[in-house]
Amino acid sequence: MLTAIDVARERADRAFPAPVTIFTGYYGSGKTEVALHAATALAGGPAPVTLIDLDFLKPVFRSRELRTVLEAQGVRLVAPGGELAAADLPIVMPSVGPLLRARTGQRTFVDLAGDAGGARAIAQFAAVLERLRAQAFHACSAEGFAQAPADPTSATACAQDATPAASALARNAVGVGAASSSPRPAHPSPYDLLMVVNTLRPFASTVERICNAARELSEVTRMPISGLVANTNLGPLTTSEMVLSGCSTVCAAAAALNVPVRAVVVPEFLRDELSSDSFNDSCGCPLTSAGDELPILWLHRRVLLPWERAD
Repeated sequence: MLTAIDVARERADRAFPAPVTIFTGYYGSGKTEVALHAATALAGGPAPVTLIDLDFLKPVFRSRELRTVLEAQGVRLVAPGGELAAADLPIVMPSVGPLLRARTGQRTFVDLAGDAGGARAIAQFAAVLERLRAQAFHACSAEGFAQAPADPTSATACAQDATPAASALARNAVGVGAASSSPRPAHPSPYDLLMVVNTLRPFASTVERICNAARELSEVTRMPISGLVANTNLGPLTTSEMVLSGCSTVCAAAAALNVPVRAVVVPEFLRDELSSDSFNDSCGCPLTSAGDELPILWLHRRVLLPWERAD
């Protein structure tokens, strides 16, 4: 019988299957919480898990504030320490490059600053990540699997007897505004750049604003957005109606951008009010069709305000 930990791990693995997953999103999107959830959910699994903190902009709401908790759960945190831990300087640790270039055997998550200035930190690695994606595509093509598309950065690639995680990658590699063919089993891409969206923030409140933000972040990072993560919330004031309405907006934006919604994040305290059927009936996301259920990530809030923390 699967435990709650097993279920959380399976859902995180299905939502974020790439060896490297980069989370970005404008201020208040909740990307740090999503990154923390993904890393801790997969900790203790078959692959070592690393979380890279590249969020330079908010000295309070950052992954590095939970270094002790993360390390106790088996997550390696890469972030400045000591006197530089609270700095808002664009410090990129020397180990970041090798971790992003690692192709197999580990899972790496990146908590990336979400505004145009902060997101530029990852652009220095864009060329090598795109080379790795192209190599994965050509390796797949050379192995004689299903016919590959002309564009190695588009949404298809091919693995026989694909796992659920690999199948999800059939939809993860389209650049914003790119054309893609129908989903089919995929050769795993070496990285994903995912935009976390909270539609209760003014700069992500409509489909147009979400699309504009995605295009801006794709431009400054020099990488295509692989998908969206729906994370509509008002912290402890979140209601099920807010979550469902936000999910519907995010799904419409994903359709406009021609990328999938990779997961919907729901506060754990709404577990009794919402289920998979709630989203299947109201959101209309591409991943709810053809029997492919949208992964729901039940989120326990970890990043607390200073006055919420225990002494």
